[in-house]
Amino acid sequence: YKKVEFNKSPGKEKYKDILGKTLIELATYGDRYIDLISRLLNGSTNAMNERKTNYITFKNILEYENCKNKK
Repeated sequence: YKKVEFNKSPGKEKYKDILGKTLIELATYGDRYIDLISRLLNGSTNAMNERKTNYITFKNILEYENCKNKK
């Protein structure tokens, strides 16, 4: 799997805890990195609001809040 990598800069400091992680590993952080995951998967921020809406819809359909494996 491709690992998350960034050029080192002060603006990227907030992502230091996920450097070297795969997208699957990022997904375990729940909503915390949803914008970043979406950008990495889709290559841009186009239709970001629609993606966020779909994400919330799928979480509701799958009853994520009631999931026994939720972290």
